[in-house]
Amino acid sequence: MSLKGLRFTLDVDGQDAGTFAVVNFWLMQNNSVPFVLDVDVASDEFDREAKNLLEKNATLTIWQGPKALRYVKGVVASFGMKENNRWQMLYRFRIQPPLWRSTLRQNFRIFQQQDIRTISATLLDENGVTDWTSSFNTDHPPREFCVQYGESDLAFLSRLWAEEGIFFYDKPAPDSPDQKLTLCDDVAGLSPLKEAITFNPNTTTEVADECISTFHYEANVRPSSVMSKDYTFKTPGWEGKFNQQGENLNSQFTQYEIYDYPGRFKDEQHGQDFTRYQMDGLRNNAERASGSSNSPKLWPGSFTPLARYEKGQLHYAITDTVGRIQELMSEDGTLVWRGKQQLWGREESRNREDSPTCQLRFPGQYEDTESGLYYNRFRYYDCESGQYLCADPIGLRGGINPYSYVRNPLRWSDPLGLALLEHQPDFDAARRTGFENAGMINPEDVTFSKVDPQTGTVVEFKGPNGAKVAYDAPHADMDVIAGHDKPHVGWQSAGKRGSGGANRGNVTYDGPQHPHRSDSKGNGKC
Repeated sequence: MSLKGLRFTLDVDGQDAGTFAVVNFWLMQNNSVPFVLDVDVASDEFDREAKNLLEKNATLTIWQGPKALRYVKGVVASFGMKENNRWQMLYRFRIQPPLWRSTLRQNFRIFQQQDIRTISATLLDENGVTDWTSSFNTDHPPREFCVQYGESDLAFLSRLWAEEGIFFYDKPAPDSPDQKLTLCDDVAGLSPLKEAITFNPNTTTEVADECISTFHYEANVRPSSVMSKDYTFKTPGWEGKFNQQGENLNSQFTQYEIYDYPGRFKDEQHGQDFTRYQMDGLRNNAERASGSSNSPKLWPGSFTPLARYEKGQLHYAITDTVGRIQELMSEDGTLVWRGKQQLWGREESRNREDSPTCQLRFPGQYEDTESGLYYNRFRYYDCESGQYLCADPIGLRGGINPYSYVRNPLRWSDPLGLALLEHQPDFDAARRTGFENAGMINPEDVTFSKVDPQTGTVVEFKGPNGAKVAYDAPHADMDVIAGHDKPHVGWQSAGKRGSGGANRGNVTYDGPQHPHRSDSKGNGKC
């Protein structure tokens, strides 16, 4: 699924524009983790060297036509050469944010009487991260002391930020490639999108509009409470114990307590805050949603409500013999919806507006309530006329009417989607249907290709481009699904089956076997 007109460019400091053509890229981006962007590029420059590229600023731009939809900017952390086909060289870049540099430093030191903002500023400045900001909605008082003991700078910062309930992400500028490391302690620091993104699960064709195509929700059992305790020799009688209960437990048991000692705090406020932050961290995936989208606007730090997505409930669908849904039943067996349709799918009655709705019509069709038409993959179907409004886009079936709907489902059986099987009341009707299905409706295009060796009559006919019709007896395998258990007329439409350009099936019929076909299959040709 993709937006139309998308293209991608990679610009690296010190390199001319257009030096690298993006072949593909892979981006992994999460809250509180430095992103990783791998980009494969092609270039007609064979002499690019690592010494001229490592630690240079690089920007991947996602375009739709002339408009830039999104930028991902970072530093070149890795550069390598891949294939060379003598006219182009394939290179690979790994691009990461400036914060990534803090993974390469390790230290032992003590910070005393400093708050989290001051400690962060010191380490970020040492690692060359100058473009950053903090968006704090709660107080973060100075710590009596804290120690970086053999940790990398990023591991130390990540530990302190987690203890203080802080997460981080790279916030892009609205109209430029610039992005800023942003520290937040509340969702108020996130960036809401200007417009909601529509939920659209119908991705059977290319989707031109931004949408969320899949959405999954799950609830999990997680720790239910945290008990944190610490001690300070300055106040020996201080209890130093704090408890935090989890919220939205979804009826899970409440005995899953986490006891933490020492709690790494020396006062009331830090004790209360640290315990609450720890509880939030332990239950951060107690309720979780996941999905997929084609929108480049979605990035860690952004959020959007899902439009047109109602709270899901399980309903069982009761269908008729041709696959039309007639009733919806709830999990407890309650009837919540009932439908009544005319012959070609038009709904005759509607349910109450506050009741569940069902917009599924004939198999493969979904009703567009705005237009009243039924969407069937590549085409729209009009239930008033019983025909499509546009022709078969690939002309697979052929015939004189490319706008027609499926054949009569009361005499067409295809339970596995593999065998095309129809049934007619007699041989003459089956013969006519076979020739129509094969597209052999012009007698001048039909030639005789096989005779029955016992009756001496023609039993196989060929048309243009591989089309064929044959009168056949029951087969030894007696395959009911394929129609081999009865006398039948086999047909094949024009084209190559291996490439999906032809189709074949059988038309069975009632009554005695046609006299032009003996009980045993022959191999003779005219």
